[in-house]
Amino acid sequence: MEAFRIPNVVRRVMLENAREYHTVIATCPILSMHDMIETMKSQVLSEQELIRLLKWWPKICRMDQSFGRYGSALKEVIRFESSLIGGQETVAKNITRATADPRSIQVINLDSILYYTSNKLLQELPLPDTAITRVLQNAVGLRNLEDKSFSQWFVPLPFDMWASFISSHPCLTEAKFSDDKLRIQVLAALSKHYDELGSATGKRRFINLLPVKTLFLPIEIDDGMDTPQCRNPSDIYLSSSDLSAFEGLGKFEKVSVELSKEGVSDDFLLALGVRKTISMDFLFLHLDTLQWNSNPKSLICYLMNAELSQEDFHKLRCTKYLPAKDDQVALYSPIELYLPNEELKMFPFVRFLQWPEVESMTTVQRSFLINKLGMRVDPPLSGIMTYLQAESAKTNASRDEASFVLALRYLAQKLGPKGIYEKEYEQYRGVKFLPCIRQNLETGEVVRERQSPSACFYNPSALIMGFSVLDPDLDTVTIATRTKCLKDPPATLLLKRLIQLVHISQNKLSNLEQKKARKDEKDSLTTTILTLFEGVFLYLSSRTSEFDKSSVAVLAKTAFIPCKSREQVVFCLPSQVFFKGDGTDSLAESLFKEVEYNTFLSLAGVKAEPTVHELFDLMIQKPDEVLDTLGEAKYKTLLRRIASDPPFKQVTKEIRECAFLLGYLVMDEEISDDNDGVNIQKAQYVLARADDIYIVDNSFLRRQFSMLVSPMEQQLEDFYHLVGSRYVSEVVRKEYIVDGRNRRDTTLTKQFANRISERRPLVLSPFVSSRPLVPNAVKLLSDDYLEIIEVDDHSIHAKYMFDRSSKSIPTTCCAKSTSSRKTLIFITPSFDWFDVGTAIGSLILKRCQLEDAFFLSSILEASLDTLRHRGFPVDRVLRPGNV
Repeated sequence: MEAFRIPNVVRRVMLENAREYHTVIATCPILSMHDMIETMKSQVLSEQELIRLLKWWPKICRMDQSFGRYGSALKEVIRFESSLIGGQETVAKNITRATADPRSIQVINLDSILYYTSNKLLQELPLPDTAITRVLQNAVGLRNLEDKSFSQWFVPLPFDMWASFISSHPCLTEAKFSDDKLRIQVLAALSKHYDELGSATGKRRFINLLPVKTLFLPIEIDDGMDTPQCRNPSDIYLSSSDLSAFEGLGKFEKVSVELSKEGVSDDFLLALGVRKTISMDFLFLHLDTLQWNSNPKSLICYLMNAELSQEDFHKLRCTKYLPAKDDQVALYSPIELYLPNEELKMFPFVRFLQWPEVESMTTVQRSFLINKLGMRVDPPLSGIMTYLQAESAKTNASRDEASFVLALRYLAQKLGPKGIYEKEYEQYRGVKFLPCIRQNLETGEVVRERQSPSACFYNPSALIMGFSVLDPDLDTVTIATRTKCLKDPPATLLLKRLIQLVHISQNKLSNLEQKKARKDEKDSLTTTILTLFEGVFLYLSSRTSEFDKSSVAVLAKTAFIPCKSREQVVFCLPSQVFFKGDGTDSLAESLFKEVEYNTFLSLAGVKAEPTVHELFDLMIQKPDEVLDTLGEAKYKTLLRRIASDPPFKQVTKEIRECAFLLGYLVMDEEISDDNDGVNIQKAQYVLARADDIYIVDNSFLRRQFSMLVSPMEQQLEDFYHLVGSRYVSEVVRKEYIVDGRNRRDTTLTKQFANRISERRPLVLSPFVSSRPLVPNAVKLLSDDYLEIIEVDDHSIHAKYMFDRSSKSIPTTCCAKSTSSRKTLIFITPSFDWFDVGTAIGSLILKRCQLEDAFFLSSILEASLDTLRHRGFPVDRVLRPGNV
């Protein structure tokens, strides 16, 4: 602070040498900001002192922030002297009232300086008096001026304020030659700031600050001009404006190209009022005199840049001033012409705008011609349909088929999704203009014709049923979908046409019969009809999903399926026909008429094969006829099929009394039986009722008597039993006759009783056999109820009785029950364990068969070790506690 000429101040060096004297004895006060402010009131600083003060102030404020509150008061009292000599600032001396020369020294109050310049666009440009001079700002430094300690002293100079200042500066208000360079620099700065503004409102406000009605824009120097000149913005044109279309009609002054070189944008110039094109009044005044008949491009470019009102556009749309291609006589208005387009060349009613072929039309030009001048792009749908209808009415020789196809493709293209003709096209669906082919139902000849979209289809398969389909030489899918042509006829129409085809075919067959035609003619017609309906059914099968049950139900009662029978065609009901199998010899092929599989026929009621119920009904109604047709092997196959799934819930009297079952009568006992059952070569088969045929469950009993037996197959045996056949063991009655003396408590009977007692758990155990036992089986074999009796050899006979026949055969063991509910087992000394197994099995089992007798005899006869070796759970059954 001592550097700013404050009087009566002890210098720092003296204070340090005698601090105690000055602070204690002399009691000198400390220098403060009040002293500084009072001193500045009476002094005028030189520029160097001012620079030093401006650099010192941020530093002292950073050292002691309390100094900041004196900033405004200090600035108000600071004055400094400034002198301009030769355009350079000089450092003035300390001036007092006595030595001051008012004529050479300028004293400025610092409080009048409000701004510093931070915008780079304003470098080297004039500044207002309220801004720090550029030399003083450079000396102090922009960084110091931007310090927060100067926030109450200076702020950045706003560009709008500078623009207001420069608008009244002589470089813009006075069109002096000497200011030409500065003027261009100022315009460049103004243009760059204008381009940086974001909003249209901000740009408009900025332009209002500038002297737009002043002669301040330099123009291009031509041959007759010696010095640069300036014009009002509204009187000149952009340097880039193309005014070649109006040459010879006057002189058009343009903005100097130096502006664009310095970065002045066309947008800024247009905002100032510079014109891009000539006025519309001038255009309409010379509309008939300007020559653009062969190339209207320059005129179009002018109109695109002109500021036109709605009235101007209306006049331009309706005035005839544009040339048409290949027309050298007349001119046309824009609304009468079409933009050049190769896709429309086939239409004779379309006139194209004349445009140079070597120059392509830009997108912007096309948009202007269409949206502003109303030039056409697409012809009206009515014109296209009139052309197509007229061409369709012509003969093939006079019709231009190539142009017709191009027109049809163009129409299809414009009828696509979001197409321009989509909404109004519906009224033309009845117009006959689509090329089609159709097969004559009577003659079979294919003819060409024109049909409307509502009366034709595009699936070529529909041709076989006599419908009109689109010419396959065309892009049928695209054209059909765009013209709303159906792919196939509706399901109801297909069924009507099918019945119609049946009637036509029947009439043809009837006519041949009446004419008594030759066999080759009949064969030819038969082949034609079968081939035709094969194709028809194949086509209908592709439409199966479109038929509902109610519509197809009518066909169930209609004979519409042609089948070949005895070299003739017969139309059959769906219920009379079945589908062919996989090539094997099927039952349906022998009993019913068959056709190849078809999904439509399946929907109509034709089945893949006869149901078991249908086969069974036929067998019940005509068993002899079915047997004659199929033969014994296939008839048995049919019985197997029925047996696998019986088609009835209960056996009726009709089924029991119908002779439809195969019964076999064995003719030669020696070779008749084999592993598969009855040997067919040595047995005679007949059809018989179920009650007359017996199921062989005991071959021994069957061999004793002559009887009709069922095939020895488990499935057929179960079926025979279901409908009423009985087992041989049920119908052959058996009784035992014991002669001779009875002996009890003999060695043989005791040993036999012990064996029975020992093996009783094994015989009765469920682990050994799954054959069902009688309820009192355990009681029957208990020691309390079982008694063993020995008789002589050949004393026991088994008597078998069937119908009216009987046979007696000797045996070695039998079992009888007494009135005292005891069980007696008779054995001979040389008894056979098989006979023992048969006797015991008949006691304890509900039904004892041969394998049961063998099984029981093995348990009783074999040793326990042998049974263990064979896998019987001997120890588990006989001694469960020890296991």
